Amino acid sequence: MAKERQAKLRGGAAVVLVCLFAQTSNLAIAQSEATTAAQPPTKTQLHGLLLGRYQALAGAWFVNEQCSTLEAKQSEQLATLINNLNVYTRDQKLATDDELVSMQNKAKQIASKDKYKACKEPSKQLVDGGYQLAWYLHQHLIKP
Repeated sequence: MAKERQAKLRGGAAVVLVCLFAQTSNLAIAQSEATTAAQPPTKTQLHGLLLGRYQALAGAWFVNEQCSTLEAKQSEQLATLINNLNVYTRDQKLATDDELVSMQNKAKQIASKDKYKACKEPSKQLVDGGYQLAWYLHQHLIKP
């Protein structure tokens, strides 16, 4: 009986240590993210974000075209922002025209899915997020 009790106590101590370690790790991660967030992104990070999310940006444009999610002025701004990012991407040789067209075609296929053709909340979220991201990238890459 005493051995079982000791085993239970040791097991409980292990759980406490694991929880404490997890909390400490989460705190360290949170502090690291806060420090990173306070520093402006580098051009390399912005280029990675642009290429990594390019398909979503194109998708936002396609979905907005089919759903008219944004008001006319914002729709025009979105088109201008994405066009400027396309030119920037080519000028900086981040992607070839063929690569951009390929990503745009994939975005068009995704935009034509029922989830987005219904023009409900998922469409609004995609377009709003794409607009915000396009504006952010434009401000940091094209208008520095």
